[in-house]
Amino acid sequence: MALGAEGLSAVITAMQKCVDSKDRACINWNLRRDEPFPGYLGDVRISRSGKAERPIFINTIRDKRLEMVLKVY
Repeated sequence: MALGAEGLSAVITAMQKCVDSKDRACINWNLRRDEPFPGYLGDVRISRSGKAERPIFINTIRDKRLEMVLKVY
């Protein structure tokens, strides 16, 4: 659960840096800036190529069940 929360935090941080929070290109660029995102297990970086230092999970809760949406590694 904690790893999913840190993934969501990374996405929200990237969205907040964009003028239009729905601008996918801007969000993608901000995620891949190679700047560290704070995580529960330490800072995480995603390189320009899209590779993360360690896996990052983005989850959702659907029908009271946790489901993985995306894994970046």
